[in-house]
Amino acid sequence: MKVKVITVGCPKNTVDSEQALYMMKTAGFTATEDPEQADIILVNTCGFIESAREESISIILEAAQAAGNGARLWVTGCMVARYKDELAEALPEVDAFIGLKDWDELGRLLGNEGIRLRLKASARQARLRSSSYGAASPPLSTSYGAAGRALLTPPWSAYLRIADGCDNRCSYCAIPIIRGGYVSRPFEELLDEAAQLAAGGVRELILIAQDSTRYGVDIYGKRRLVQLITALADIRDLEWIRLMYAHPASLDDELIEVVAGAPKVCRYLEIPLQHSHPDILASMRRPADPRDVLGKLQKLRALNPGVTLRSTFIVGYPGERKEHYLHLRNFLREAALDRAGFFIYSPEEGTPAFDMRPRVRMSTALRRQERLAELQTDVSAGMSARWIGSTIDVLIESREGNNLIGRCHRDAPEIDGAVYLTGQGEVGSIIRATVTHADLHDLYGIIL
Repeated sequence: MKVKVITVGCPKNTVDSEQALYMMKTAGFTATEDPEQADIILVNTCGFIESAREESISIILEAAQAAGNGARLWVTGCMVARYKDELAEALPEVDAFIGLKDWDELGRLLGNEGIRLRLKASARQARLRSSSYGAASPPLSTSYGAAGRALLTPPWSAYLRIADGCDNRCSYCAIPIIRGGYVSRPFEELLDEAAQLAAGGVRELILIAQDSTRYGVDIYGKRRLVQLITALADIRDLEWIRLMYAHPASLDDELIEVVAGAPKVCRYLEIPLQHSHPDILASMRRPADPRDVLGKLQKLRALNPGVTLRSTFIVGYPGERKEHYLHLRNFLREAALDRAGFFIYSPEEGTPAFDMRPRVRMSTALRRQERLAELQTDVSAGMSARWIGSTIDVLIESREGNNLIGRCHRDAPEIDGAVYLTGQGEVGSIIRATVTHADLHDLYGIIL
């Protein structure tokens, strides 16, 4: 019995898929990369913005075409959480829609599917005694569903989801509608999971949440991210701790010092800023003082010039005028971010921004997006070039001919660039290398 899991969207979805795959493996299924060989294809969707939903629909239809020999197609994830009834009507190809992290429903389906496949595998015998098969197996227990994970990442790197949901209520964002309010995971539970991952060979732990910097407020009455990172750093076999999704309002001096200098912490910070003009930020319900944000970024770099800073910005938000766009251009020049992504505003039903006017023409938003990306290309190229001649640690992830490919502290998996090296090294190990040249996204060097 084989299952193929397909994940669309962010690393939070990857963790959900890992939990689902763990349940499936516990139920007796094995994972396969070939959907045509699968008995079940599970598609975990993204429903964050329109383009993600379109991608999810496309992947569901591709999976339906790949499914053969009576394979079941199941769909879950954020898009199902929000549009289950509409999807069920529009996609008759799908055999089951499973609510977001609804482990009880997944367990029920797995139990029924196990019975069906056992019947199929012993069809000849079933013809003789078919009347006795239907109730042969008890329902599958799902008590382990939220605890176990079967990693879909390389064995040396794993995500640690420290919280789910969001309380920030940004005007454009549907995440609170989809995933609910912010819920931190208990401190000790996270340490136990991290220790188990490290014991299994994980060397890089990537902390994720909708807002990582808010961790602990809901259950401890205060932010405990710094204490969590400090405790994780005490786990002997962990070598890198990477922080993603830091909200600018919660980036205080204590956390800045940890990112800039604490042992095992990657000198890297992903901090979604979304815009720079105070009027747009206020409408977005985001921190509205760009000078305060710049001050925090400058403080980080003053403590450690080697910190890599990544951000994302929304272009074409309702009411964005030329002056707002030009303000963002100037901000990007001054902030000198190592990396930045630019996304066109997507109207999401149920969010405050959905009814805001005036809307920015798509042609105008596309032009602004293109010009901002061009500006950032020049900035990023200059930030990459400063690493030429330096010595860095590189996590080796693959071999290509005589070359090794890996990531350094600058590179979050599947988001940023890579490091291409010549020399000897083992895949999964962290080695030292000297950077000989650089391009916009990647570094090149020689292993020491």
